[in-house]
Amino acid sequence: MSQPQIIVNGVLAQNLRWNKEVFVPLSSGIQHQIEINFPYILGPSCRANMVVVLQPGQVLRFRYKTSFFVTSSGNISQID
Repeated sequence: MSQPQIIVNGVLAQNLRWNKEVFVPLSSGIQHQIEINFPYILGPSCRANMVVVLQPGQVLRFRYKTSFFVTSSGNISQID
């Protein structure tokens, strides 16, 4: 299986690693469209999307989970 990737506002921000935390810096005070997926045979699979607005100095943590089927959507959830 390929490595997941994070796309911020339509631009590939970073390639990720499974089960590893990563810091992705974002500007505060504006809306960001976040997508996480992983490349598969027919293109991006298990896509998950979320809109995020950070306050100055705020740090948020999220978890990405794939679905059982690569053709289904993944999930992004905020964690403490």
